[in-house]
Amino acid sequence: MSKVAFSYDIPFIEQVDITPNWAKWLGEMGNIRELQNEPMVACMVPWSYKKHGLLPWMQFFYDWRFADLTGDGKIDFILSCGTFRQIAHKQDGTILWRYEDPSAKFSDVRWDSNVPIVDIDGDGTPEFICARRVDGAVHLCIVDARAGQVKKSVPFPDRDGIPENPLGGHLRCSLTVINATGQPQPRDLLLCWDYRSITLLDNTLNVLWNRQIAEMPARKHRQIGHSPHAADIDGDGCDEILASSCLLDKNGEVLWVAPDLPALVEDGHADSVQIAQLDPEGRPNLTMSTGAYCFSAEGELLWGRDELMHGQAQRVGKLRADVPGRQRVIYEGASRVVPGLPDKVIALGGGELLWDFEVVQPDMQEGGFGFWLGDWDGDGLDEVFVNDPEKVIVLDGYGDVIDTIPGHLIYVFDLVGDSRAEAVVLTGIEPGMQMQIATNDRPNPNPATNRVVEHRQTTPEMVNCTRY
Repeated sequence: MSKVAFSYDIPFIEQVDITPNWAKWLGEMGNIRELQNEPMVACMVPWSYKKHGLLPWMQFFYDWRFADLTGDGKIDFILSCGTFRQIAHKQDGTILWRYEDPSAKFSDVRWDSNVPIVDIDGDGTPEFICARRVDGAVHLCIVDARAGQVKKSVPFPDRDGIPENPLGGHLRCSLTVINATGQPQPRDLLLCWDYRSITLLDNTLNVLWNRQIAEMPARKHRQIGHSPHAADIDGDGCDEILASSCLLDKNGEVLWVAPDLPALVEDGHADSVQIAQLDPEGRPNLTMSTGAYCFSAEGELLWGRDELMHGQAQRVGKLRADVPGRQRVIYEGASRVVPGLPDKVIALGGGELLWDFEVVQPDMQEGGFGFWLGDWDGDGLDEVFVNDPEKVIVLDGYGDVIDTIPGHLIYVFDLVGDSRAEAVVLTGIEPGMQMQIATNDRPNPNPATNRVVEHRQTTPEMVNCTRY
């Protein structure tokens, strides 16, 4: 069973302007037919909660980033709503600072995954890397995470050529902290724009290079995924970058491109990718949620599952002591391709299927958001956390349900320092909504993890925490 360790009120977003083609798409899908008939205002269609009800994927109005903001060893968080609202909370609920810009728009930017909090300039205090409007234009900003003040900003890079009328009514973007310049600590920023391009910036926001991945090199599957992943594969002190199916070096030169495998061609892109150390004695692997493909560090296909329709997200962890190395868990969003088909969580050890578990994808929480791994019971192994429409299901390494948690999952990690994972959940997306930290209320019987770490540190996983 779980108990609520902390609870926070989250402001509800009552209305946003969306693009006409998204309004048309929602109407055709049968979600909100009335939106098709709404008159446009400044080339946008106004959506109102009171008039239209819930909008699909409303979780993308919000994002949360967790880090020690004040240096007291407790993990705090910043609520980010694109360019128009950012609120920094201490762990006890005290608000450190609040920023709002009524002139900002939902269509300015949608943080598809990472919005990092990191000591980007090496001064010993954290910065929040985010988007704000400066003099009316969207800027990429380095913000003092303790005070909320902008320390440096530049016009948001690589917006030229971005579609003016994107499907979702927003331009999807992610920021990943990597080490492309051989720093003692990762402080470079990899910006990924709307499935099409990546830009590398140094820690003072100077653009080092840009690559239009959607245009090169030649292949049938043309899109990028939600967020790139970076790690040092060759041991030279600088990261390589896996951007969907392309591996790039620190200078942005293409080292390898995945072949046109059936699932990649059919789905068009790899939503979730990771450079993962599956074998602790071997070299890292290049892994993709699409087709569950796994490649060697040299790009050789080791195994995959061509029949998968839509690998929405993947996680890598240690599920079972009796299975060598680390295991991969894939969220297979088949319902996104064929309505009515069940989604599945699929656990893989090497190329072998360990188990699968059918889940129902909640309309407000698709698999990329409500799907994580973490050690819930303190035994040193990861459990699988996944949303269904009413609750969070917790599965053990054999695919058996061992617990449920009320609410809708958004993150999983050790927040309070008890060496077990906490689940960060929303009570709903509606007026009066709350974010809660749910912890396991059973005693921890495992001596190796039965301890409380009072002084917590912001981990690399928190810095580059991506829902995909």
